[in-house]
Amino acid sequence: MVYTTYTGKRDTASRLKRLFENENLKTAILRSTVGTDKREDWIIATIFLFWQKLVYFL
Repeated sequence: MVYTTYTGKRDTASRLKRLFENENLKTAILRSTVGTDKREDWIIATIFLFWQKLVYFL
């Protein structure tokens, strides 16, 4: 898990996502538009989705 802060100038999260995906790493961005009450559910669902794909490819 990587945390970034939007400074109002550059979208570092999207840049990091692109860099990680260029190295074949699965990525997802949790934007601030996801309410704080839903973030834990988002993280669990995203990890579960990646885990399912991982198990499928093994």
